[in-house]
Amino acid sequence: ETIKAEIKKLSGPTVLGKIDLPKTPEKIKPAQEDDPNKRKRKRIKKVNVEKAGKKAFKDQKRPPRAPQKTEPTPEEIQKEISRIEILIYDLKLLKNLSNSILNYLNNKHLN
Repeated sequence: ETIKAEIKKLSGPTVLGKIDLPKTPEKIKPAQEDDPNKRKRKRIKKVNVEKAGKKAFKDQKRPPRAPQKTEPTPEEIQKEISRIEILIYDLKLLKNLSNSILNYLNNKHLN
């Protein structure tokens, strides 16, 4: 025995009445002559590419060159060495100070 499927066709919405919406009047565009703020577009003039390219290349600003480094004088070398030695000494002091603070805190915590 075979069973056939019955298909009911769906129908759209039924229109019972008609609604008339009020029509908006179309806007009338004023002519360009009437509006003083508007003006015609200007045409772009054709440019010779080679001449314009050369001119643009000349107008580019070149970045300033870095000054060439000169050999430091012996006085400058000694100043730099002394500055570095002072920095190393300060770092050693800080390291010793931080170690002593850590030791103190550890001993205090253990007691």
